[in-house]
Amino acid sequence: MSRIVSLFLFVVCLMAVPVPGGVHRALAQGFSAYDLIAAVNSLRAEQGLPPLNVNESLMVAAQGQSEYMAQLGTWSHEGPGGSTPKSRAAAAGYGSGATIYISENVAQLSSSTGTLEYLLYTVWADAIHWNTMTNVYATDVGAGVAAAGGYVFYTLDVGYVSGVPASSNTSAPGTVQATSPSFRTPFVTRPPTEMVKPVLTVTPNPDGKIVHVVEIGQTLWSIAVAYGVKIADITRLNGMPTNSVSIYEGQKLLIQPAFTLTPTSTETLTPLPPSRTPRPTSTRNLTPLVFTSQPTATETIQPLLPGQTEGELNPRNLGRVIIAISAFGILAVLASYLLKRK
Repeated sequence: MSRIVSLFLFVVCLMAVPVPGGVHRALAQGFSAYDLIAAVNSLRAEQGLPPLNVNESLMVAAQGQSEYMAQLGTWSHEGPGGSTPKSRAAAAGYGSGATIYISENVAQLSSSTGTLEYLLYTVWADAIHWNTMTNVYATDVGAGVAAAGGYVFYTLDVGYVSGVPASSNTSAPGTVQATSPSFRTPFVTRPPTEMVKPVLTVTPNPDGKIVHVVEIGQTLWSIAVAYGVKIADITRLNGMPTNSVSIYEGQKLLIQPAFTLTPTSTETLTPLPPSRTPRPTSTRNLTPLVFTSQPTATETIQPLLPGQTEGELNPRNLGRVIIAISAFGILAVLASYLLKRK
């Protein structure tokens, strides 16, 4: 009963998310979610692994995520309300409350891009995505496909329930059949060891330019991770369409352009003259001399007039002499007058 309630609540949540009119489940070139599962099981058969069983709960979770990505217009592992692949699977009822393990692959491809072989052996060819499809512990699978705005959004969820050899909500092994003729027989003859290629970074040129040559099994995602750059930066530098993930073997990708040297000013600086080094001063304490002799009177000497030699009368002294003679004359006249009266 709890599983039915959980599944009902998850479906209600998906219905609450507005889906644009352009979002639909039809896959480019007629491929469906079941075609994707058949392709993955064909890949597992080539590895000697048993096929995954279709689980309706995982189908609901995967389809809901594909439609959510179509609404966003980009791929994402985060779903409505910040949900994760595990939380979405549990909400859809997978495991009926038991501990579950989920691994998810997602992709966004142009409607005109290749086949499912391209999706599995190029886009999902790196070690992380490859492990999802060839996980030896996985028993169940669900897939979802939605298209919008000229792109197709894929979701693949695989998992297993802890302590259960095979999930109880599965179809019989091997009952999934491809609806497209391209998957009635195995479509890949190359061994997977040739497809999983680690990205070895190249040494930058003397001018700083980095060019990476694409090998089979490498993706834009794995190349971007290896060089520590963004996929958007690679597509921009190489003139590729936005959100493009289509690359091919032998393609030369510009990872980092050559450094651009900025001309610097050639201003000549005039050196400053060396500063004068101050000489150290003496630190000796000088004792002042003390004189005990009595000071003598200092005679004030009148300065000489211009052209005057020493010994000549000073004009000031000459005036004094004239005044004295005049006074003496007046006294003589006065004395003579008094004598005559007597």
